[in-house]
Amino acid sequence: MSTTIDKFQSLYQMLYDHCEYAPHNGMVAWRDRILPIKPKYTKALDVGCGLGEGVALARGCGLDTWGVDIADVHDKWAAIGIADYCQQAPAHKIPYPDNTFDFVTCTDVMEHIPAEYVIPSLSEIYRVGSKYFYFVMDSELEKYPPINGIYTHVTLKPCDEWADIMVSIGYKIIATVVDADHCTITAEKELNENHF
Repeated sequence: MSTTIDKFQSLYQMLYDHCEYAPHNGMVAWRDRILPIKPKYTKALDVGCGLGEGVALARGCGLDTWGVDIADVHDKWAAIGIADYCQQAPAHKIPYPDNTFDFVTCTDVMEHIPAEYVIPSLSEIYRVGSKYFYFVMDSELEKYPPINGIYTHVTLKPCDEWADIMVSIGYKIIATVVDADHCTITAEKELNENHF
C-alpha cells in the first residue's frame, strides 16, 4: 500500500510546487462555512490543509488551529507564517496523540484519498479528535480537466455511504447536508452540547 501513498504524495507535491493545482477550498471552507458558525473549540486540526490558507485564516481570528497535509509544502506554510503549526503527514498517519483536538475539519479531502485508505484515514481522524468533526466531500469528478491526465477525485461515494462508514468507526452523526455536488457531515465523538 505504501507505493499508492508515495504516488499520491509525489502527485500533490508536484501539483503544489508547480502551481498547477492551488486549491483554495480550505480557506473558502473556513471563511464561508466554519467561522460563520463560530465553533467553540480550544484546539482544531485541519486535515488535508493543503497550502494552509484555512489554518492561517483561523489563526488570524485568534483560534488555535493546526494542519496536516500529504504534501510537504513547508516553504509555502512558512511564507504565510504557519510553518510551526503544520506538518506533512497522510490522513491515515496523523502525528498527534489521541484526543489532541476538540475540533477536526477535513474539507474536500476524502474524495482524494484512495479507497483502501478511506477507513484508516477516517479512523485516524477519529483517534486524534476528542469532540467535534466537520467533513465536506465532493461527490463528482473534477469540473476542470485532469492534470497530466490524472483525476484527483479517486473515491466518490454518496453521502449516506460516507455517514455509514463513519458510524461504523464510532462517529455520532449530528447532521448531513447534500447539495448539488457536495456532502457535508458534522459529527461528534461523544454526546456533547451541540456547538454547530
